[in-house]
Formats: sequence, C-alpha cells, structure tokens
Amino acid sequence: MTHAAAGPEAGAAPPGPARGSITVAGWTVVSRGTGLLRILAVGAVFGPTFFTNVFQSTNQVPNLIYEVMAGPVLALVVVPAVVRARAPGSGGDHQRLLEGLTGLLLAAAGLLAVVVVVASPLAAWALTAGIGDSAERTRAFWLAVLLLCCVAPQVPLYALAYLGAAAQQARHRFALAAAAPAVENVGLIAVVLLLGRATAPGVDVGTVPLSLVLLLGIGSTAAVAVHAGLQVVGAARAGTRLRPRRRRDPELQVVARRLRGSVRVAALPALGVFVLLAVAATSPGGVTVFWLAYSIGAVPTALGARAVTTAVLPELSRAVDRDEHDAFAVGWRRALGYTTFVSAPAAVVLVVLAGPIAGVLATGELRTPLVVEQLALCTAVIGVSQIFGGAYEIGRQALFARLDVRGARRATDWGTLLGIAVGLAALLAAPADRPALLCLAVVARDATATAVVFARLRGALRPRALLPRRTLTAVLVATAVAVPVALLAREGFVAVDPGGLGAYAVLAAAGLVVVAAFAGVLRGGLALVGRGRPGW
Repeated sequence: MTHAAAGPEAGAAPPGPARGSITVAGWTVVSRGTGLLRILAVGAVFGPTFFTNVFQSTNQVPNLIYEVMAGPVLALVVVPAVVRARAPGSGGDHQRLLEGLTGLLLAAAGLLAVVVVVASPLAAWALTAGIGDSAERTRAFWLAVLLLCCVAPQVPLYALAYLGAAAQQARHRFALAAAAPAVENVGLIAVVLLLGRATAPGVDVGTVPLSLVLLLGIGSTAAVAVHAGLQVVGAARAGTRLRPRRRRDPELQVVARRLRGSVRVAALPALGVFVLLAVAATSPGGVTVFWLAYSIGAVPTALGARAVTTAVLPELSRAVDRDEHDAFAVGWRRALGYTTFVSAPAAVVLVVLAGPIAGVLATGELRTPLVVEQLALCTAVIGVSQIFGGAYEIGRQALFARLDVRGARRATDWGTLLGIAVGLAALLAAPADRPALLCLAVVARDATATAVVFARLRGALRPRALLPRRTLTAVLVATAVAVPVALLAREGFVAVDPGGLGAYAVLAAAGLVVVAAFAGVLRGGLALVGRGRPGW
C-alpha cells in the first residue's frame, strides 16, 4: 500500500524537544486563553444564573466522558505504536493500525454518546438538584436533558479530534494539533455572542426560550465538529488518513487492551470533577466562577509540567530501560526543577493579583460585587493549587516511565476521594461560599496526589534529594523576584478603571512579560536537556 507523501520528507530530522515544547507551549497559551474567554463569554452574556450553570456544566460532560474512554493515555499509547509501525524494518503498517484504531474508538465513542442520551435524566438531576425553587428546578432539569442530548455527539467528535492530534504528534507535527482547540473555543464564543445580541439580559431557567437553548447546544457541537475536522486534515497532511475500518491486527489488540486499562484510571477523576461541578451548580453562577478559576490554574500547569514532559519523559524512559539509576534521578530533578520554576512564581502572581484579575474578568452580566469577590478568592486558592498540580503531573509521568502504574493509580484515587469529600462538605456552607470551598477541594486533591507520588518516587531517588539545593535556590530567587513585579502590576491596576481598556492593557502587558520570560527559560533549559546536560 502506498501513502501520500504529505508528511515530513523521508530522512528529515524531526524537530528537537526544545522546539517542539516551545511550539506546544505557545499554542497552549492561545488555546487556554480562548478557553478562558469561552467561559467568560457565557457568563458575561447570561450572568451569574442557574441557566449559566446548566449550560456550562452540561457542556463539560462530553469531555469528561471522553476522558474516561481514552483521554489520559491516547497519545501515550498511539504515538509509540505509530512510531514503531513506521520504523524501518518493523514490517508494520501505521495506516492500517490507525484505520483500525479509528474504527474502534468511533464505535466505542458512539456507544457512549448513546449512553449520555439515555442517562441524561440522571446527570440532569445531579446538576439541578440544588436549585431551591421547585418550578425553576423542574424547568432547569428539562433544559439540562435537552442540552445533554444536543452535546452527546461531541463524544465521538472529541475521539476523532484527539486521535488526529496524536497522529500528528507521532510525525512531530505539533502546531495544528495544539492550535485546533482554540478554533473550537472561538466558534463557541461567536455562537454565544450572536445569540446574546438577540436575547434580553437577565434570562434564567424560568425565562430562557427553548429555541435559544437548542441553538446553544447545536452551536457548541458544531464548534467541536470544526475542531475535529481540522485535526483530521492535519493528520492527512502529516501522511495519515483517519478512515474507520474493522481490523483484527495483533498490534491493534495490544493498543485496545491498554486503552481499556485506562478506563479505571480515568473514571474516578472524571467523577470527581463532575461532583465538583454539581456542587458548584447549587450556587447561582457558581459553575462559571469555579470553572473560570480552575481554568486559570490550569495554564501554568500546561505551560510548565506538560510542556517540559515533552522533552524529559523520553529521557526518563530510557534511563529506566537501561537501569541507570543516576540518570533517572538527574532527569527527574531537572523536570521538577523546570516545572517548579514556572509554578512557584505563577502562584505569587495569581495570589497577589487575584483581586485585579477578578475585576478585569468579571465583565458584562458578571460584574457584580459578589462575583468579583468570589472569583478573587477562588483565583488565589487555585494559584496555590497549581503548584501541586504541576508537581503531580511530572511525578505521575515519572511513575509511568518506571512502569509503576499502581503507584500512579493510587495517587490519583486517594487525591480524588479526598477532593470529593471536601467538595461535598462545601454543601454545608452558604451558597455564596461554595465556589471557594470547591477550590480548596482542588488543593486537597492535588496536594494529596502529589504527596503519594513523591513517596513512591523517594525510594527510586535515594540517596539524592527530590530537589537539589541549587535548583531550590533558583526557584526561591525566581519566586522572590515575582513578588515586587506582581505588586508593581497591582499598583498599575489600581491606577486604571477595572472595567476599562486600561485594565485590559495592563493585564495583556503583564501576560506578555510572563510568557516571554517563560519562553526564554524553557527554550534555554530544554536545549540543555536535548544536549544531555544536567542544567540544574
């Protein structure tokens, strides 16, 4: 079988780890930024209402379902399998493998989409049970059922999108794979803004027209379809066509077994997030406030831990394969050092600037004193949480490199169970206080998971410390430098109107400085990794 030469030229050297990580990190900034704008657009148009809660929470269900099915390990399984099939002398056929995997995933995702529709009343009940007024609760329930039926097709669309992204990553094509989610976000923002222009302000579950709800559900699914289409085109340009076929290849069976094994690993964390969303939905606008803060905290983790693992994880895997204890310890300490170098100063920035950030982001119908206060507190708490989130991400990848799947699973399970317990305890507090308590649940989850991961890795690193003194000093210096910078930025916010263009300009300038500094550190540091130098 011949394939179109759409990918890199034969024999061409793939991009180095530093270049690939910078590409991923750059487009991650765009994707995460538009993701924040997506949440803001819904909140700004529809306000801190129960209807906003219903739309924001139901729109997350397809992603959570996909995460259970294949999300955490799809790239980790597909990329190595495709690389092996393409290797000279392997006798493999990467096109045949991906055709079989596409057929398998789409069949499973289609079945799960049907499950979403069938189980929509149960999910809708969980997301609306906290509404006090019985008439509003009943209508919110049926609106949630309608939205869940509209977004159910997103499950197979996400499967197709992320399979296309994994196929591109196997060919060292990172740009479109990382940029396509931003197109989805922009599409949904456009749908919300257009519908908002035709809707009277202040609509809630009791007054929102059914036609508007239907158009929102269909529009959000159409945005995901565009995302999936871009990933399919990107995979084709990289030399891989995602055509579903029914195959029984041994390699495909191995991949399928690994994906089935990931379901248990991902099911509990997905359930944990759903529980937190359900608790947030008991407070008017609570889902918007909580999910916005949660998404803000995910940015440093995506830029630090996930970008760094692109370069460092192969090094850790090689060290384990060769039984090189010292090399594994050096690689782990380097990865944790880079990640902490990003997350610790980011925590300072988010804690110090929590108030100004909330004042800028709470726009449109969200600009109320209560929402600003809630968002400021949530942002500060999540700023602390992302330190643990980044360390856990690096530690989990190190456990995977050591094939310690049980340790990674135990860390995830313990952290998630504690997070669920704290999240449910938030129901005992006043509704206005629940978003901040849910953010504390995220801190408890990530800190517990990090502690378990570090305990599992401690034996593999002895007699070395988790972080060398030189690295710890560098992190402390960077954190100390971030304090006056953040305080200066806060003074800049004080001098301008929180809702005016000046505040957005200050926020944009601060963001550009942070991104430029991060890119410089990451580029130089990962270049050292690529040359095999310790760096830290």
